[in-house]
Amino acid sequence: MPAKMTMREYDSYTIRHLPEKIPDWSNSDHRRRLGDSVYDFSFDPPTLRQGVHQPENTPTDLGGKSVLVSDNFYYFGDHPPRLPDDLQSIVQQGQGHRSVANEPYERRFVSWIGGLELGRGPLYGQPQLDLFAGANEERVVQCARQRSHESEIDELVHGADLRQQRP
Repeated sequence: MPAKMTMREYDSYTIRHLPEKIPDWSNSDHRRRLGDSVYDFSFDPPTLRQGVHQPENTPTDLGGKSVLVSDNFYYFGDHPPRLPDDLQSIVQQGQGHRSVANEPYERRFVSWIGGLELGRGPLYGQPQLDLFAGANEERVVQCARQRSHESEIDELVHGADLRQQRP
């Protein structure tokens, strides 16, 4: 089900079909505190739902035009396979993406991942939730600041290329 939709459409979609993607900070299960539908688009401008994102992340979070949704993915979580040496430079520490910087490695990566002969979509490892298991407001703010800083660096390094490539 590969799809491209606006962030507003994605918010509506998660409300109807994937409520677990909406962070529920009041839930005692720390896994339910996470989710990627972090903005409520029933308001104009959209409001940030309580979770691990902070207001200082808003420019980056809302900087793209679209959300890409797919069931054609591999999720390795805490059990990733080791990348071949010639693909090590594509590793992105932390959140985010570098769509332009990794372009030269696309064919090689697709060949490598296809050679693993894995099914697409299932979890091969668990999310690394220990970061947020005991998350308090201070830890959340610290993570938000780090993400904001990493986005600023990425913008400096890849600025014009990223702005042209954003979905």
